[in-house]
Amino acid sequence: MTTERQLELVHLTTCFDVDFELYVSRLEKLLGRFDSTVMSDLKDPLDAVRRIEDMRGAHDLMLFGMQNHGALFAIDGVHRNAIRFHIGNPLIAHEMAREDIRAGLYAPLTVLVYQYEKGVRIDYDKPSSQFAQFENQKIDEVAQALDLKLRELLEDAARTP
Repeated sequence: MTTERQLELVHLTTCFDVDFELYVSRLEKLLGRFDSTVMSDLKDPLDAVRRIEDMRGAHDLMLFGMQNHGALFAIDGVHRNAIRFHIGNPLIAHEMAREDIRAGLYAPLTVLVYQYEKGVRIDYDKPSSQFAQFENQKIDEVAQALDLKLRELLEDAARTP
């Protein structure tokens, strides 16, 4: 059986007047790093939680991975600066997935950072709009907090040190 639903997403685009490489470098420094080995040994759940907490960066978020999306343009003989970031926190994801396992579909979040004119442009779907489909108050509350964490992280990376 297959079901189909149409969802309403809120897509955000933010521009900052900052150099692409500088922005990406700042963003990477603000993010913690997720080490997937923590998932292979969950015999001691309290230790796993502590290890995940230690991975957090600014705004409680960490980097799961990056893809050089701009490299695809080499097919056209063109160079483009564009990186797709996978950002999240397994403890936040668990908090939502505990309510509805389908929340795992949107964790970690995807953010595209690319060079735009003299600065950077960031595109992403607002987390609360992605998770709203589950119609669960607890998930909505966590997702709204995630909206704020992500926005503040992206703004922080644009600030001059």
